Amino acid sequence: MGDWRPAHDRTGLAPFPQACFDNQDEDDADETVEILDYTAPAVFERLVELLISKRDLLSGSDLLNLTIAALGDRVSVNDGPEYIYAYARQQGYNIPPYPLAGCGEIKEFFADNGVKNVPEWYGKIGISRETYRVLNEKNLIVVRNAGNKRKAFVINSWSKISDKDALRLTTDILHFALADEEENKQDDTVF
Repeated sequence: MGDWRPAHDRTGLAPFPQACFDNQDEDDADETVEILDYTAPAVFERLVELLISKRDLLSGSDLLNLTIAALGDRVSVNDGPEYIYAYARQQGYNIPPYPLAGCGEIKEFFADNGVKNVPEWYGKIGISRETYRVLNEKNLIVVRNAGNKRKAFVINSWSKISDKDALRLTTDILHFALADEEENKQDDTVF
């Protein structure tokens, strides 16, 4: 296998290594190349291993931001008390700007979800009564996994999350996103 050396461009930066095959040995030709698994869980597991190995260079917030960027549209950061209405609209319900005004399909949404009101719905997705009382001060990070199931994670404030909490949240998000269907069935806060 050839030596690796940085590729220099006009700016003098070397962002990516390039293969240099001019020093290739004949003995290298017999080496077995490792075949990597490119399924989504395997790729994410390797990404997590890479991020953890670089933990001394990255903060918990950096890891959280990278995780959210990697998951793309499978993650949304929401204003806590407004998420129910956004979710209902995503599910196809006609929810007006003032959802509890009596018009629209909020009652149908409640009935179809087996709840009577907003606090019950939040309880169904794992938000405690205590947390619901102060939900207007919080954000919800909602993650959708490969099986199209969702899980909500409550944070006090997106802009004020500590590194320790960001790292714990990153771990929780990746655990949910990578868990198999059987493991997620046992979590009654998955919706």
